[in-house]
Amino acid sequence: MIVEVMGAGGPAGVNVCRALHMAGHKVIATDENLAHLVWCAPYADISQGVFPEEADVVWAQPDSMVRWLSEDREMFKAKMLLPPHEVILTCQDKFQTADKWAMAGLRSEPVWIGEEIADWLHIAKDRLGLPLWLRSRTGAGAYAATKVDDLRTGYHWIRYWETRGEKIAWVAEEYLPGPDYCWTSLWFEGERVAAFTRRRDEWLYPQNSPSGITGTPTIATIVHSPAVRSMAREALLEIDSKPHGAYAVDLRKDKAGIPRPTEINAGRWPTTSPLYTDLGANLPDMAVRLAMGDYVPRLGEDIYPEGVRLHRHIDCGHVFTGGGLRPVERAVRHAHA
Repeated sequence: MIVEVMGAGGPAGVNVCRALHMAGHKVIATDENLAHLVWCAPYADISQGVFPEEADVVWAQPDSMVRWLSEDREMFKAKMLLPPHEVILTCQDKFQTADKWAMAGLRSEPVWIGEEIADWLHIAKDRLGLPLWLRSRTGAGAYAATKVDDLRTGYHWIRYWETRGEKIAWVAEEYLPGPDYCWTSLWFEGERVAAFTRRRDEWLYPQNSPSGITGTPTIATIVHSPAVRSMAREALLEIDSKPHGAYAVDLRKDKAGIPRPTEINAGRWPTTSPLYTDLGANLPDMAVRLAMGDYVPRLGEDIYPEGVRLHRHIDCGHVFTGGGLRPVERAVRHAHA
């Protein structure tokens, strides 16, 4: 099978290309930045163009390309596995998803920050208390997000981005102090095919972000948590009653230890998810085979062993340990095979 991966030049795209290559597919990696595509070269043919006619399946990784592909999906011959377009738009709008979840009783109500910044921040404080979480309505990687312990911090944080010419729609939310989770799932026409949950234990270069959160972990642990997966599934079904494609629900625990949904990445894989192919189940391969109409075994929940830890960092590769795996030396060889 020939698979084109669009926006392949970032870490997530490279990881998807690697997983598809491991499954024996011919991969074509495309990106606007040809220099970044060299990282895909061990796993794919590289091209600066988009949508070669010979591709059987196309997969987009960045949110912007997922949205573009979804908008024009009827124009292309290649197969794709995408949620409905309105679901993608909703999931890429953090205010919309949070508002829907609040109405369903899954989390507290978000507060839209209008032009009168000081007034709206006071409203947010009255409704949510302090600290609160302030972030952009759109974007990935904890873009423009910060914890606000003092309203002056929130006010000057917003003004800072304005002085840089950034046009950001701001949302204030309840601050969730507990552990951070990601429930990654694959669906076909409303049927769950496979899913797993990981806890993000340590962030990449946390010192470079005021919030200490940078959107992607250096250390993450597989967990089998009925509470997390139940909340994640409920949150997803509030947004899409018949899921189709890849969905990653992010959650954090509140003060009472209850997991609360924070966002959904729809139609693409989180950065590190394809790396877990080394543990056996290859979700990117399963997704493109489903797109082609092939039968794929239904693996259900918790497809990877509990306690397995992913260790990764820039220029360091990735290693799996724990969860009944063999010693670290064997894990290293397996991860880099």
